Amino acid sequence: MNGDKKPGGRFQNNAMGPSLDSRPGHQDHDHISTIQNDTLLENDENFANTPPSYIDSTWASAMFMGPNDMYFAETTETTDPRNDQTYSHPQNPHNSTQTNKNDGRDPSFQDNSHTTRPRRPCDHCRKKKTKCVIIPNTSVCVQCESKSLPCTFVGSAPKRKSNEEDEARKRSRKYRSSVVSPHSGGSGDIVPPNVAIRDTAPVHDYSRINNSLLKKTLSLQFPRSSFYVGPTSYMFDTSLLNLIIGSQNKDAPSSTKVEQINLSDTMSLRKVSEKAQFVLRDDQSPQSYQTMSNDVDTIEKFVAPHGQILIDLYFRIIHPSYPILHKKVFLEKYSRTHREFSAPLLAAVYVLAIQWWDYDPQLNRFPKPSTDTILKIGMSNYLFEILKRPKLSAVQAGLLLLQCRHVVSRPGEESNKALGTIGDTGFNEWVLCCQVVAIAEELGLGLNCNNWKLPKWERGLRKRLAWAVYMEDKWLSLKHSRPSHIHPHNWVVVPLFEEDFPEKHGDGDLKEGSSDIDNGKKIFMSLINLSQILSQILDEFYCMAAMQEIKDVTQVLSKAKPLQLQLRNWYHSLPNELQMNTVQPRKLSSNGYLQLAYFAAELTLHRKILTIIYQQESEGNPASPELVQVCRTAARTRLMASIEFVRDLKPEHIHSFWHSSSASNLTLIGIFASLLFISSTGQEEADFYRDSIFNYRWILKISSKSFEQASDALQHLDLVLQHVPGLLTDNADLPMVVPIVGDKQPSYNNSNVNTDSESLSSFSHGQSQPYHMSQSQEPVSRGGSYAVNSPQSSQGLSPKDLSKPATRINSDGSGGHSPVKANYRGPKQENVIKSPETQYTPSGLSNHMETREGSEDG
Repeated sequence: MNGDKKPGGRFQNNAMGPSLDSRPGHQDHDHISTIQNDTLLENDENFANTPPSYIDSTWASAMFMGPNDMYFAETTETTDPRNDQTYSHPQNPHNSTQTNKNDGRDPSFQDNSHTTRPRRPCDHCRKKKTKCVIIPNTSVCVQCESKSLPCTFVGSAPKRKSNEEDEARKRSRKYRSSVVSPHSGGSGDIVPPNVAIRDTAPVHDYSRINNSLLKKTLSLQFPRSSFYVGPTSYMFDTSLLNLIIGSQNKDAPSSTKVEQINLSDTMSLRKVSEKAQFVLRDDQSPQSYQTMSNDVDTIEKFVAPHGQILIDLYFRIIHPSYPILHKKVFLEKYSRTHREFSAPLLAAVYVLAIQWWDYDPQLNRFPKPSTDTILKIGMSNYLFEILKRPKLSAVQAGLLLLQCRHVVSRPGEESNKALGTIGDTGFNEWVLCCQVVAIAEELGLGLNCNNWKLPKWERGLRKRLAWAVYMEDKWLSLKHSRPSHIHPHNWVVVPLFEEDFPEKHGDGDLKEGSSDIDNGKKIFMSLINLSQILSQILDEFYCMAAMQEIKDVTQVLSKAKPLQLQLRNWYHSLPNELQMNTVQPRKLSSNGYLQLAYFAAELTLHRKILTIIYQQESEGNPASPELVQVCRTAARTRLMASIEFVRDLKPEHIHSFWHSSSASNLTLIGIFASLLFISSTGQEEADFYRDSIFNYRWILKISSKSFEQASDALQHLDLVLQHVPGLLTDNADLPMVVPIVGDKQPSYNNSNVNTDSESLSSFSHGQSQPYHMSQSQEPVSRGGSYAVNSPQSSQGLSPKDLSKPATRINSDGSGGHSPVKANYRGPKQENVIKSPETQYTPSGLSNHMETREGSEDG
């Protein structure tokens, strides 16, 4: 076009006009942004009228003003970009040509400089908040020329203090560097609040600190990362390393020494047992250290001066039931400086604690910090800095970031900037989980560390982290239907015991609204055991090989029976403190996410049974009608128990910490109900399940304002269910009538089969049967018959009544101890199902009667 672009964004002089630069052969176009995409010009309404000669990739795509450009447009003085002198009169700065005085310096040095202040925009561009781009060799900008407007610089620019100019220049350079290198991560384009924070330098060698828990740690040594040496390592062999370490440490007593030697200036070898060794490598360069320091400072500024209060909130509410941090170590480090933490770990702790901002009287008087911005910084730093440096803190940060997912997860909301930003940096929770698993493997977390030469507290922390990674892998494997990356052959962590938790009885916070420490330990260990059962369910029914091999419902039932017994035994092993009716005064309770996980595991097991039955029916090879009815009865019982569990959640449950799997588990209940709906054997049964789905949606809807997981589940459900034919669309405005149960029973599949489920309403204290509802609790309509639990037909009832099922409840308390007992009054056939373990015998229904009495006595 006007000239060939040279490196640095400059042009050769040409014949179209005189050079703006007094130096021969050069034009200074530092104000023109060089971006590759020219298509932004299409956003201008008069683009079609723009002369073709004006289109140049040097300036075309810089049409629109970014956040920092607007900042400079509103605050900088009018300056000449070459001599940094202020104009004394309102003229177009491009009409002024002055000689650049280099003060004896090499002209080429100034020619390559890109640190000048941005040029002042014209009046029109400043008013429209549009980037002002001057057409080469003219005094008119693109916007004014395309709209035939005079390009003037009459309006005065706001003044600012001179000491702000240097800070603005620094921000500009920082912003430009982040645009040029988008993967540098961190807070390059984020300007934090101008608040004072501690500038204490972090500790670089914990071994020199007296009376510190961090003296002999393996995976917390700053600035080093640790890598487990496996038996097939191409470079390190355990026998050779044992010989090397033994030869250099033979004088030190074996009982007290830390067996560590230096292999080079940047690499060491650490032996923690006869079969476990680690390579320690320096992992910090000055550049990465500065990036991480800047990011952690930026995060601290967003919450200052409330950082300590937020950390106290975290350990009061979240930590008791999710103890993946060591409280004493964390507080010791924070008491010195926030710079001893990685940016992602500190960001995740703050974001999780901010959810309870309004609960603290010291915080609720102030506006909440931006969790979106804090998460963006933490997530970017994690992806571009932390993943390269395996430490226990990296695993902790990854796990806590996964717990933050619901904070930005809002399906269908394009206005959520944080979700888009984090999505742009690759925040896919399954991918992130896989990265956390990989870091855990680098650290050897899947090994038995009981006899390692490490501090006792670190061994306990490693075990808790290992099981937390295990649970995250299994529940996200269920959520996303992805193969688990943790297999029992390579994960030999021993079970947790009381001594693996540093906090003892009575160490919990006594403040109002805290979570109980002792209950939290039991919740954590119980969820581990449940996750192991879930892992077996996924391996037996949902791995790729099983999906191809299992084609018949009898195959599913033979494999499901032992798993159902494990679920039953798990439930009965729960202490009274973990039952839903056990709520301590003025304490939050995380029992909810544990019990919800149990129902999700139950539904996952029955989902496979229903799916196989549905597939056999579709393929023209239906299973036995009696067997189908048994399976559907059991599935219906679990569905109703799950819905009523959600309905009966108390504020102490809703406002507590919920595990990251909770939102997807709530969604699974609705999906399971829709599966029963599409596979219904008659219209009345279909109406029943459709009404159950309406009830469940209503329960989620009235809880969604204060229960973020319920809100997420509702949005995910509606995204799918609105497209199911006949579910949410057909006759949606008409009240649906639940089949009346009692003396007159609905007939499914043209057979007189009573399917009045034993509806389970609430956990009763001290009983192994979790739900019991009295007759007085049944919602009835104003006309005396059973009411429909939907907003359209329940105007006279309270929201609590609206969410309750309209079927009559019978609970005689006899027989079995299953949490979801299938004691249907209606079916008048020989085999009434009394206990879950009697529902999975594939060789016909005769075996059900043979096992029923024994199970009731048990």
